[in-house]
Amino acid sequence: AYEIYQCDWSSDVCSSDLVIDEAASDIWLTHMRAALDEQRLAPEVDELFWRYFTMAAPSMINTFPAE
Repeated sequence: AYEIYQCDWSSDVCSSDLVIDEAASDIWLTHMRAALDEQRLAPEVDELFWRYFTMAAPSMINTFPAE
C-alpha cells in the first residue's frame, strides 16, 4: 500500500541551499545504474530508464565551477 504525503516545496530539501554539482550528479547516476542492475529489468525497459536518467542527471546540476 502507498501513502501520499503532502509536500511542502518550500522545505529545506527543495531550497537552493541544496548544492548539486557535476560530481554529485555523477554519483547519483552511478547509484541509479546500480539500482537498475539490481532490478534485472528486461533490456528494453532498462534502456528506457537509463536514457531518462542520463538525460535527467545534468539537468539537476545547480552549482557550476567559477570561471
